[in-house]
Amino acid sequence: MGHKPNPARPAVLRQWAVAFGALPPPFLSVSFMQQALDYEAQCKRAGGLSAPTRRVLAQIARGRPVAAVPLNAAKPGTHYARE
Repeated sequence: MGHKPNPARPAVLRQWAVAFGALPPPFLSVSFMQQALDYEAQCKRAGGLSAPTRRVLAQIARGRPVAAVPLNAAKPGTHYARE
């Protein structure tokens, strides 16, 4: 059985292309794309990603394995608190 296409998909695809400069992979759901677009908008309102985060993401995008990228910049003695 097939399913009915989401009527919001064309509008979300246009928003994605504007926000990210390219169309998304074809298998992404509308709800996932909307969440990603919301996160991107929130990030921009807050001043964007930090420079270290952009560097890590760029390394991953260039094909470096995630396990090889230093993800935690915490130094010895750092204490974490949960809110």
